[in-house]
Amino acid sequence: MAWYDDDKRMAYAATYDNEKALRRDVERAAQKGFLPQGQTGQSTTEGGVIGAFGVVLGNFRTQKTITVSYVRDPRWLASRAAEEHGRSAKTALERTSKSQRELDAARQELRTALASAESDPTSLAAQRRLLGAALSARGKLSDFIKREAEFENSFRAAAGAHDAAVASAAKAQVLPATPDVASRLAAAARAASVEMDEVARIVPDQQQIVRTFETLAAAQDTRAKKGSDLGKAQAALSATQAELEASSRTPEAPAKRRLFGLLSPRDPAVELDRAGIKLETAQYDLAQAEQHVLGLEQALSESLEIWEERVRSPLRRSIVG
Repeated sequence: MAWYDDDKRMAYAATYDNEKALRRDVERAAQKGFLPQGQTGQSTTEGGVIGAFGVVLGNFRTQKTITVSYVRDPRWLASRAAEEHGRSAKTALERTSKSQRELDAARQELRTALASAESDPTSLAAQRRLLGAALSARGKLSDFIKREAEFENSFRAAAGAHDAAVASAAKAQVLPATPDVASRLAAAARAASVEMDEVARIVPDQQQIVRTFETLAAAQDTRAKKGSDLGKAQAALSATQAELEASSRTPEAPAKRRLFGLLSPRDPAVELDRAGIKLETAQYDLAQAEQHVLGLEQALSESLEIWEERVRSPLRRSIVG
């Protein structure tokens, strides 16, 4: 690769021993954005000028070599800066557009989740879905605001580089977006910032509501289990009572079964007392579970009032409206 093909090179010094090689490099380097800055030689002499490049040619008949320093043409630098900033702005615009699409999808998901919760406010699944949609929307709103700010900075830098390139009569790259696009995205970001504040405010309330629903669901499960335990205790008491009655009618039968190892020795009266204690315990546990559920149902009623005022209404105004 020739030295002037290196886009990262900003300067170069070349030494020539003939005018033909010098002219060739000056012309090719000019096409790549290099201009000759001057020359040094083993002796000084007057000479001609290569076109508009301003290179003073030494008289090779009296001078063995000429060293020419090349630097980047300011117009090339301006065009390169415009190109680099343009690429950055284009990438930032693509990221912002993608983020906006994801935000639109999150908004739609939030609308759907809110509608589901409105149709059945007491559904734990619907309230969980609404919480998840709100958290997702909050994240997408934050990401869109961040991406738009990155694009705005990149677009301003690209516009400035573009104007500088035009001013220097360089070839300016086309901007990746128009001022109208940048203005529209800025307005969308401002609106998103307001939405994000609204969603961020409702998230703690929605989290508390979901926790209340979950606690109530667990308490209802516990109540159901205690009811089942009570049923088992009642059945055990009835069985013990029946066995005690049977023993009183045929006292020799238990003795025969014990003799053959079919029944371990035990006192039916003691077993009856134990079954009665288990029944009382089960009744007490069920009553406690009932009280717990009643308290949580009251808390749920209050939570639904909070949900209506501090979750549903703000969401409908900011996101869904």
